[in-house]
Amino acid sequence: MQVEHLQNELEKNGYQRIPSNIEQISLFFRVEDQLAVGICLVDNRGQVVKENSLFETVMHKTEILLKEKAQQVRVIALIITDQMELEKQRQNTPYAFWVIDTSLDEKIVFENQPGNFYGLEQIVDHVLQESGKKHCQNSDKQDWNDKWKNSLFSVNTGIVLVNVLLFLWMEFSRDANSVWMYRHGAIHIADFLLDPQWWRLLASAFLHFSFSHLLGNMVVLWYIGNFLERLIGWWRYFLFYLIAAVGANIISVAWYWYIGDWNVLTAGASGAIFGVVGMMLFIILRERGRVQGITLQQMLFMVIFTLYAGFANSGVNNSAHVGGLVIGFLCGIIFYRGTVKREKNHFWAEKP
Repeated sequence: MQVEHLQNELEKNGYQRIPSNIEQISLFFRVEDQLAVGICLVDNRGQVVKENSLFETVMHKTEILLKEKAQQVRVIALIITDQMELEKQRQNTPYAFWVIDTSLDEKIVFENQPGNFYGLEQIVDHVLQESGKKHCQNSDKQDWNDKWKNSLFSVNTGIVLVNVLLFLWMEFSRDANSVWMYRHGAIHIADFLLDPQWWRLLASAFLHFSFSHLLGNMVVLWYIGNFLERLIGWWRYFLFYLIAAVGANIISVAWYWYIGDWNVLTAGASGAIFGVVGMMLFIILRERGRVQGITLQQMLFMVIFTLYAGFANSGVNNSAHVGGLVIGFLCGIIFYRGTVKREKNHFWAEKP
C-alpha cells in the first residue's frame, strides 16, 4: 500500500496536514463543531516507533497540539507495518489505533479498539481496495507461478511422488499385488498381532492396491496437503503426516483386533489423508469458518461425503479414516500457530 495514496485521500476528505519532524510520522486533523479529529499516520515498516512509551508520547503530544484547535479532541493512530507480530504487543496502550498490514493490504482492528472513527474506516477501506486491485493486476501471473513452484517443490509433492513410484514398482513386478504389498509393508492383522513389525505402521501408508485406490487418495492429498503445508510450514507438515499415518494404522489394528476380524490385509494413504483433512477442519473452525477461500461448509461436505462413501462400500478401512480424522483434528491444536485476528465489526464505535 502506498502511504502517499492514503495521505492524499485524507486531504481529499477535508483533513489538514501538520508537518512533522519525523519523516515517517504525519499528523492530519479536521475540526467539526468544536471537535478536532486527529489521525496520526505512522509508517512503521522501519520500526521507527518500536517502543510503546515512544508511541504513547507521540499520541500525547498530538492531543496537546489539537487542543489548541478545538475544545474536544479525538485522536487515533494508523500504524502501517510489515511486522504484524510486533504490533500485537501494543494492545495494552490506552490510545486508539488501527494497524494496516502491508503484507496482506488489510486493516486490522483489535477487540479493545474502535471499529468506527468518524468516517475514517471508509477512507482506509477505499485505499486498501484500490491498492488491492492494483496489486492483483500486477501480481496475478507471479502469484500463479509462485503457487506452482511451491507446490512442485514441497514435502507434500514428495509424498505424492513416493506413493506413485511405489505403485509403478508394484505394477511392473511379477508378483501378485497382495503378495507384493505384504512383502513391502502392508499390514496383515493376524500376523501383526503375533509378530508386530512396527515399520509396517508407516510403510503401509505409502502403498495402494489399485490405480483407482491411488488416484482417489492422491487427488485429495495434492490439493489439501499442499494447502496445509503452506499454512503450518514444511517441517511441521512432514512430522504431522508421519504421526497421522502411524496413528491411523495403530487405531486400525486395534479396531480389527477388537471386532475379531484378523484376516485383513490393509494399506493405503487414506488414514494419513484423513489426518490432513482433520487438521484443515480444525484450522477453519479456529479461523471462524474460512481460510483463504476454503469454507467450513466445503470441508464438512468433503468429510461427510468421503466418510459416507467409505461406509457404503465394502473393503474400505473406515477405522483408519475415522482415526486419522480425529488425530488430525487433535494435532491441529499442537501444530497450528494461528493467524492474527482480523475483524471489521466490534463492540463499540464513536459517533461522528
